[in-house]
Amino acid sequence: MSEEKIESETRLMMIENFLSILFTTMYRQQSFSPETIKELHSKLLEQTRRETFPGIDPSMSDHISAEYEKHVQRFLDSVEQKASAPKD
Repeated sequence: MSEEKIESETRLMMIENFLSILFTTMYRQQSFSPETIKELHSKLLEQTRRETFPGIDPSMSDHISAEYEKHVQRFLDSVEQKASAPKD
């Protein structure tokens, strides 16, 4: 893996981790139950499924949409996991 790729991947990991901590903190401050979080995430995922990528070839757009949805789901799962963990 190139140094540039390593840098990009670690920056992305940092951003995702920071955002999941931020979401978790907000959910806890609002006293959201695990069920409320799952419901909210379900709605967010549904919105993600409706995302379009104008100007991109339709077959590539389908591929990008599938990858995008997969990563949103992975992110939301990490938030749910953090939010359900005992508080420090």
